[in-house]
Amino acid sequence: PLAGTFWSDLGIVWYGSLWPGDFTQFWFSAWVGNGQFGGNDVEWQQPWRPFSDNNDSKSYGARVVFSQEILGKKGPDAMLSFGGSFTGGKYDDWDELYDWAAGADLQFDVGSFTLQAEYIHRSTNFWGTNSQDPAETVFDNYETQAFYAFAKIGLPKKLSFISLVARIEGMWRIGPDWVGSSHNSLDPDDLADRTNRLMRYTFGVPMQLNAWIAVKPEFWYADYEHDLKGDFVALEILEDADRDVYRVGIGLDVTF
Repeated sequence: PLAGTFWSDLGIVWYGSLWPGDFTQFWFSAWVGNGQFGGNDVEWQQPWRPFSDNNDSKSYGARVVFSQEILGKKGPDAMLSFGGSFTGGKYDDWDELYDWAAGADLQFDVGSFTLQAEYIHRSTNFWGTNSQDPAETVFDNYETQAFYAFAKIGLPKKLSFISLVARIEGMWRIGPDWVGSSHNSLDPDDLADRTNRLMRYTFGVPMQLNAWIAVKPEFWYADYEHDLKGDFVALEILEDADRDVYRVGIGLDVTF
């Protein structure tokens, strides 16, 4: 789920929980803090600086989670949980550029089966230069959407040490081209039409050999696409406008 701040910061947090029923919980939190710190874009390495803020605006956020335990009459009990989060605030010296993100998440567990999913949308204001008129400053947004879904199930009886895992994840980004591309431009006529997309699919068969050792063979496939005003173009950072990548690997976990 979304995190309000990455490090400690000055601010206040309010949280608590309600129990509408014996097996039902509603958890909530809200916070206000010093906020994000940046110039023309959020400082990714240190977006929050404790005891320091560069404008008069504060950042804020909230999260709610609903959880329901479902008693199984003829099978195992199940747990369903879903939540939503929001965070936002202005980050520049002049209190004009706004960055916000909102998301939702879901988890369902029953027996050896687990399902997880999450979605997030982020929007960041910025000031850029019109490529057709360098003297003109333009105002627009980066828009990013991402999601993932994960499912895991354990095999029955004598094969219970083996699980089947599947995961799908994707990201769409609308705005200027990736840094390093020769097509990089902040032309206001192009921004809304420039889209980068990434999709990845993972399949695995983790095996817990004993209490200390787990072997995790997996296969994943990724599909990258870059669109420039409706046409696919060569992009140095991805090598090709439409690129497929395959990987096969084996992981080893050793616990002491």
